[in-house]
This record gives sequence, structure tokens and C-alpha cells, in this order.
Amino acid sequence: MTQTHAHAPTIARPHRWGLAALGGLLIALASLILPSGARAECTRAERPTTISDSEINLRVYDCNTFTRNVRVEFHRLSSNTVANLQEEKTTAELGALLGTPRIVEGEIWFEFRGLRNQFGSRRFVPPAVTRVVASGSGDVATGFDEDAAGSLHLLGIGSGFYPAIDELRFLEGGRDAPGLQERNGMLWRFMTREDVRQYVPRLRSLNETLFGGRLEREGQTPVDDALMLLDHLTRAHPMPPDFMVMAGEFITAACAFEPGWRFSYFGRVILMDVMVIENLSERPIDVGSFVGTRTRGGLRLPSPAGDEFLFLRGFEEPLEPGARVMVPLALSFAPSDAMRAFTNSTYVYGTELSIAGMFVNDVELTFEERNANFIEMSSVLEEAGSCPYLQAFDGEVGGWVEHGKVLHAANSADRSDTETLQFPGLRTQFRLEEREPEVAFIDAAVLTLDLHDGTSVTLQTDHPDLAAIDDKPAIFRWGEAVAFDFAVPEDIDPETVVRSTLDVTGYYLTYTSLAGMSDPPMPVRGSLLSNASQAPVAQMCPIDITMPARLLRPDLTLN
Repeated sequence: MTQTHAHAPTIARPHRWGLAALGGLLIALASLILPSGARAECTRAERPTTISDSEINLRVYDCNTFTRNVRVEFHRLSSNTVANLQEEKTTAELGALLGTPRIVEGEIWFEFRGLRNQFGSRRFVPPAVTRVVASGSGDVATGFDEDAAGSLHLLGIGSGFYPAIDELRFLEGGRDAPGLQERNGMLWRFMTREDVRQYVPRLRSLNETLFGGRLEREGQTPVDDALMLLDHLTRAHPMPPDFMVMAGEFITAACAFEPGWRFSYFGRVILMDVMVIENLSERPIDVGSFVGTRTRGGLRLPSPAGDEFLFLRGFEEPLEPGARVMVPLALSFAPSDAMRAFTNSTYVYGTELSIAGMFVNDVELTFEERNANFIEMSSVLEEAGSCPYLQAFDGEVGGWVEHGKVLHAANSADRSDTETLQFPGLRTQFRLEEREPEVAFIDAAVLTLDLHDGTSVTLQTDHPDLAAIDDKPAIFRWGEAVAFDFAVPEDIDPETVVRSTLDVTGYYLTYTSLAGMSDPPMPVRGSLLSNASQAPVAQMCPIDITMPARLLRPDLTLN
């Protein structure tokens, strides 16, 4: 039998080929050179990026499979960054860092969304005060965004004040409190889940011991959001022994505070580890399985990457040229800055994907290292110090929005002041909360509505203690709140309200200042806070405490 062979062009004269034919031959050659099951190494590289006027080199991994170029990036995103992504508020600075990837919304993504919906808080951030910080290959860059306001944020289990009534009673009697160790001028110990569960009764006991009798305002349940989140995370699983720290400091007059004991807790920040895959080639790529380890459970140490084949949803279709896809890998709880003095351990929660490689067009790409870039979004208006916190109900978002501290400078009766706050449109429902060891004395709250026609209307609140400046203030202590509304006259159309202006008048006193007064405005057991006999010799000024966005959760209880 005679066989006829077709004459095919040779590689020596590629200019006679069409691009499609040349691409087909390259694929055929690659299949011979890299048969199924072959590996291609991903090399560490840098991606120059500019945010605002700052330049940064982000760590990336470039993978060459002979016929396709793939870039892989690992990022560690702050909770505020993830919140903005989940609410599709990708700002200019965030876009420069991450692009506009398609997000694989799997278990980890929905776990964070569920925690955010249950324990998050929406904060009002004025324009141009959202800070974006990124760290890459030894670089740190900072930029500012104008359009990142109002996301429902999950602030983590950061720092706050703790009502350590049992320890204070030992210190009041000049005795060592059991379990406390000395470090850096502080008496400290790791917290237990029992400390979390006992936050509410201990706070009530502290207030009753200091001021005598039951003083909690009717209808209020003082529960700290951060500890509520921790209680949720540890109901079905053990709490790691070094997850949280409680530390007591005897604040001295040299620190510009009234002398006395103050106990705080230091905890964790919530981060999401993600992997971004980008197709740098001119043809679609097929992302197959991943290589690594998938684990599920409560708070635990991260798992090393194994060699299991992991199949993830979201890769049914090819990844087009220039396209990027983001894969959430884990929710991590890293120590806060204050916590790092006691431990450096990081824990994961829920589902964790520890990725060592992936298959692209049947070629395995491996990552020898997985160094992540860190991307953080935060408000530059984070406030330390004391004073009540204000919330306003926003009908458009359907919930309470955080507006920060008020009357910060009014820290004594002779410094009583009026603070003015403005809100766009109509706002009539407000709450003032005490989240710190202090007593607030709020004498009046007045609301002025500016209308479209240039006129204005002044309203009085329905709260009897806030209707007028009459030296009969509403008094509320740590863990308590006061809510007040304003009734809009029936002849005013809410749509005609351009602006709402709230004037709040009053002052506050810290527990330590009350304890040191010779003639306090209310009876107080000052010795509970003022006995310095057990204070460490090495005195230090206190670490600034940034409080959680919402302290009082009447709808939630600790189990």
C-alpha cells in the first residue's frame, strides 16, 4: 500500500504561518516537553505599585508554563479591607493594589460575612480620612481614599477595658491577686473563656461596689462587642490559652491621668488571607485542582501545606487573558500591637486552605514560599482617651451608625461643654454610650433641622433629663447608655430636610478622678482603685485603648 504524505511547512520559515497555527504547534511542543503531571516553578518577583504619592513593590510569583504566563499573589487583608470588598466599595487606592478580581465566594467568604453581619458596626467616615497601608517587599506605602465611608466593619477582638473586680479587691487589701504576673510595669495574665462569660456580672459588680447599690439604667444590657464575638467563636471549640491578655496598670499622675488602677484586655485583629491568580498570557487558561491542605474547625494554629488535591468551585470556566480571580484562604486572628508583648501566635478559624501549588493547563505550579503582602484600610480618626460615644440611626442603611466620641475635652464639671455634630438629611434617633470606666453627665440635647427653603426648626428631645440645661443631667456609667429621639412636626416633609444638627451639652468624670475627689458628686468607694501598694516598681504610662465600635448589645447575651 502506498501512503501519501502531506507537505507541511517547517519551523524554519514561521513567517508563512498564521498566528493560530503557530500557537497550535507551540502547544503541541509543550505537551511533549511537559507531559501531564509535569511541574513548572514559580519564581518570586515584584510588582511596582503606586498609591497616592507612595511607591511600593508588592511580592508576586510569576509562573511560566511555556505557553501561558500566570501571576500569583498572596495578600493578607485587614477586616476593613474585606468589608469594603464585600460591599463592593473598591476605592481607587484599593484598586491599585488588588485590581478588580472576581472573588470566589466560598465558605471562608461567607463565614466572614456572617460574623460581620452579626458583630460588625457601621462607622461614619468623613471624606479623605480613610488610610490605606500596604507592605510588600520590605516597603510600606500609605494612601488616602475619599469614598470608603459607611461600610459595615468587623473590628476584631482588639483592646478594651475590663472590669477586674476580683483582682481590684485583692489589690485594695494590699494583697497579691492570684495568677497575675509582672511585666513592663503591668500585672497581667492570659484570659480564659470564663473571663469572657463573666464580663457582664463583673461589670455590674464593679459599678455596684464603687457606687453602692444597683445603678444599671433600665433596659440596658452592657455587653462588649469584641467579647461577644469571642464568646461566639469559643462556644463549640476550646479557647487557645494565649488568645487574650488581661493587664492592670497603676496609672500615675506623671502620665497626665488621675492616679489609680485600670485593667484592660488586649486581643486580636481579624485578617483574611487570599490568593490572587492573574492570566498574563494572550489566551484563556484552565485552572484545575489545587495542591495543599483543607482543614475546618475552631480557633487553632495554621496547618502546613500538604499534598492533597483540592477542587474549588469558581473555576468551571477558563480564566480569560488579563483576568484576575481572588481565592479566600483563611480567616486569621493575629495578635494586636499591644498583645505582641505577650505572644506572637496567630490562629485561624473555620475553613482554612493552605495552598502549596495549583494546576494550570495540566501543569503543576508550585510555590516554595508564600510570603504575603499586607493591605489595611482604617480611619485616621481612631480616637484614644475618654468620653461618651455617639450613634445615630440611619434609615438608609437600616441601622445605627457610629460617629465617634463627643465632649472629649469636657473631663470635669468646670469644663462642661457643648459639642455640635452635623448629619446629612434627617436624623432623629440617637444613643450615647459609656464604654470606658467613667461617668457621663449629659445635661441637654437639642436638634436643629435645616430645610430646603432656607428656614430652620429647633426640636427638643423626648428624654426628660435632656430637654433643657437645668443642672439635672442624665447620668450613666460604664456599660450604660441613654437613648433619645426627636419628634418631627407633622407639617415638615422629611424629604425637605437638608441637614440635621445635634448639640450635646455635658461632661464626664473617670472612675479614678472620682476616687481621688475629696467631695465627689456621688458616693464612691475610692480605695478600690487607689491602693498602690502592690503596683509594680517599673511604672509606665498606659497604652492607648481604641474601643470597639459598639459596646451595648441589648439583643445579645453571653452563654
